[in-house]
Amino acid sequence: MNLKEVYDYYSRDDVKNFIVNFCKNREVVGVFRSAAYSKRPNVIIYPKDLTEMVKSGAVAFHGSVELWDNPMNLKLDSNYSRHRIGWDLLIDLDCKAFPHGKLATQVFLDGLKSLGIENISVKFTGGKGFHLGIP
Repeated sequence: MNLKEVYDYYSRDDVKNFIVNFCKNREVVGVFRSAAYSKRPNVIIYPKDLTEMVKSGAVAFHGSVELWDNPMNLKLDSNYSRHRIGWDLLIDLDCKAFPHGKLATQVFLDGLKSLGIENISVKFTGGKGFHLGIP
């Protein structure tokens, strides 16, 4: 994907709004093509924060599983527990073969839903497995 395509994707209103909403109370870092990460701590509060990070070369974003009262305070204080206000559960289902990972993820997802757990996100890891996120 070329940089214009990356910028165009992250400039879409639906993408920007989803990411800004997801990033509330999270530390967020940009990932560059070289696999290097942007400086920590960092946040995305406004849609322009996202597009500015893309302009600086970010092609992907990682948001923390932990939720913080103010993620920027992490820079000032090494006692992270006093700033943590919650976290999401992340389940990483990896299998040796993609079809097995897909099937295992569907079975696990169905099981969680049968327990009344909702709002589960599913993300393909890019390899042979999936991440299930439960807020």
